[in-house]
Amino acid sequence: MKNLSIKTVTPQGFVLISARGNERLSPLPDGVEIPMEAIDLLWDAETNTLTFSMANEPDAEGNPVVDTEHTLTLSDAQLNAALGFVPPVVVPERVTKAQLKIALVLKGVDLSAILDQLPDESKEVANILVSDSDFFVRSASMVNTLGGLAGFSPTELDELFIAAALIDPAKL
Repeated sequence: MKNLSIKTVTPQGFVLISARGNERLSPLPDGVEIPMEAIDLLWDAETNTLTFSMANEPDAEGNPVVDTEHTLTLSDAQLNAALGFVPPVVVPERVTKAQLKIALVLKGVDLSAILDQLPDESKEVANILVSDSDFFVRSASMVNTLGGLAGFSPTELDELFIAAALIDPAKL
């Protein structure tokens, strides 16, 4: 979205303008409709809100009749979808012990079996980290070692941390 901005909104969709001044039409998000009779459309980019009026049948003298102002606020997700923007996935720096252990269980990984694969000098330290730490830090060497022993590539370990961060143990 940083290279595109919304110039205006029409019933057909968003008129986008690039940094170079090129314009293109992007359809409205699913479920969002602007009546063809909408007039005086005003887009507020700070609030993702479209304000418009509706033109009704002319009065007896043929003057246009405009009804009250309407507003339509789009969520960030709807706006991103309309603009074709996919937000970058951020790997969390750390997750709670409960989150990571639940994520491992959901993946069918037996953490104690992974710990058993460690050499004795590392096993004691790993057991202390697993049992006494409040958080698992993605960049920690022991996390990478255990992830490797579990068969996770660095990318898969990132994905595990992303999935773990979405787990709310209080809602289980």
